[in-house]
Amino acid sequence: MANLSYSEKKRLEVFLDMGGGYVLDFSNNKLQNFVHDAIGVDIYNAKYDNGGSASKANRIRGVWDKETDCQVGLLIEAFIKYWTEFIGGDSIS
Repeated sequence: MANLSYSEKKRLEVFLDMGGGYVLDFSNNKLQNFVHDAIGVDIYNAKYDNGGSASKANRIRGVWDKETDCQVGLLIEAFIKYWTEFIGGDSIS
């Protein structure tokens, strides 16, 4: 289990635009492939069920709850790189 504080999780949820169950601009398949490439796990494995919801946001929360600090850190880093390259431009403010 990753040691993310409540406020860190909330900041990540805002950054990843997780309201309504979504994660950035990812489709289910695209997010599944992205997470697998980043940390080698399948977010649609039952292990990552979070409250029984199959939303993308809940799957990411499941990863936060089940994976190590290292794995979660690598995934966050991958999200930052993705955001910088494809959504937000050259810098994060």
